[in-house]
Amino acid sequence: MRLTFHLPGEQNIIFKDDDDLEEIVEEEEEKCTIFLAWMEANKKLEAGQTLTYGEFPNQFVYDRVSREWHPCKRGYSIGRLNYVPPGTCDIYYMRILLAVQRGCTTYEYIRTVNGIIYSNFQDACYSMGLLCDDREFIVAINEVAELASGHQLRKLFAILLISNSNSNPERVWNATWTLLANGILYERRKALKNQRLNMTHDELKNLCFIEIDEKILNSNARSLKDYQLMPYPEMSDVRLFQNKLIEKDLAYDTNELTHTNLYTKQKMTHEKRTTHSRFSIPITITDESTCNIKHDNLKAELLIQSSLIIWDEAPMLNKMCFEALDRTLRDLMSVTDQHKTHKPFGGKVVVLGGDFRQILPVIPKGSRHDILASVINSSHLWSFCKVLKLHTNMRLLMFSSDQDEGEMKRFANWILDVGNGNIVSIVGDESEVEIPNDLLITTTDDHLVDFAYPNCCKTCQITGIEKKYLSSNTICQADENEDVQQEWFTPEFLNDIMFETTQSQVDFEDRSRCNATLKHRPNFGFMQRDKINS
Repeated sequence: MRLTFHLPGEQNIIFKDDDDLEEIVEEEEEKCTIFLAWMEANKKLEAGQTLTYGEFPNQFVYDRVSREWHPCKRGYSIGRLNYVPPGTCDIYYMRILLAVQRGCTTYEYIRTVNGIIYSNFQDACYSMGLLCDDREFIVAINEVAELASGHQLRKLFAILLISNSNSNPERVWNATWTLLANGILYERRKALKNQRLNMTHDELKNLCFIEIDEKILNSNARSLKDYQLMPYPEMSDVRLFQNKLIEKDLAYDTNELTHTNLYTKQKMTHEKRTTHSRFSIPITITDESTCNIKHDNLKAELLIQSSLIIWDEAPMLNKMCFEALDRTLRDLMSVTDQHKTHKPFGGKVVVLGGDFRQILPVIPKGSRHDILASVINSSHLWSFCKVLKLHTNMRLLMFSSDQDEGEMKRFANWILDVGNGNIVSIVGDESEVEIPNDLLITTTDDHLVDFAYPNCCKTCQITGIEKKYLSSNTICQADENEDVQQEWFTPEFLNDIMFETTQSQVDFEDRSRCNATLKHRPNFGFMQRDKINS
């Protein structure tokens, strides 16, 4: 007979989706599980007071209708306690005690040894000699410390936690923490460039806990919170340097900002985050949806520490995405300040960028009214927004000649007039407008190729040895190490490769569409495939 057991108030409750929760709780409080019925039977049946929980079915049978144990009239059953893994802590130690304790009537009785009521089941197991004292692990860490680094010792300690080898991991930690924290002070001095930096024992322990938890246990889907007796690090100011998400966002070198800004557009193409990945917004969203971010999550800590959120192309997203983030931020920020529950986005400053003259949210099979109703300006959050307009066209500042600037200015003004509906549309169809002749490409030959490569014919006349380079910024898919090389050779790296050679011929090939032959000049880099295709 399979015997179930549970901690106080943690019995399983089965109910249907349409059941009333209050009625369910009231009914379950009156019902007894097979485990609670066993303790009640020990109060009434003297014969059962000499038996353990596993031995009880030998002389008694459980009536599932009345939820009571009764003496067997014929035959017997063999009891078997459900298996519980060691990592479950309290219920695991309670199972050990249930195998030896007899006639238990309450949970306190299970924890009672020689008349002493222990505060938890693990201490009761220790007092009865049912657990080892973990001396072997303490000795092992001290031996390994003579050859291994502090990081390797922390990894060893994490392995002991993951494998549930320690019966009392807190004791092992207290005996070896000075060895486990070895090297942390050196790493912090090196990171902060401050050789005079000193830390207290509590700060060293805290940093050691953070490294074990976030860098080792989290990668194995574990956390220090899974081990009830282990202390958990205090996420104070030091969290800013140890939270992987915050550390990644703050990990920049001010000396390289000038160089980085030259590739802003290129880097944004590959490194910008979508709102669904950054805020964990559900793909299928409703009016009551929230972001999938828990309070103890690293992403939650990142949002709490953030002072500004910039959300580009906001008019293209459904208003329910913004409302989901609003509900989530109100909930997260309420931990630090209850008043922020009533503030939009939890009191965070959110900058929404975009233009309502561009593409609005796509509503499958939706009418014009449905599309307009899904835009952010139809949300209740719009009343808290302050509209700021840009008046300077930054693209005009990129041109050196007045003629180019004038042409771009006329084109920009015409685009704005189209968006504002100031251009006269073609009769019968308001979605079609007439494009001025000076903006049209009148030739039908290779006008775009001539514009992109004006000296193509001249470079073909340069003499020299011909060399061929594939004009692609991607890794060859036929390579067996494609996945690894995708991480090593990023598009930014490939685009930055420059050739320091004499004049020679380069034949840029695109096997899918066309071949373009160019003469190679010094410092001529790879061209992206989309440029060749054009």
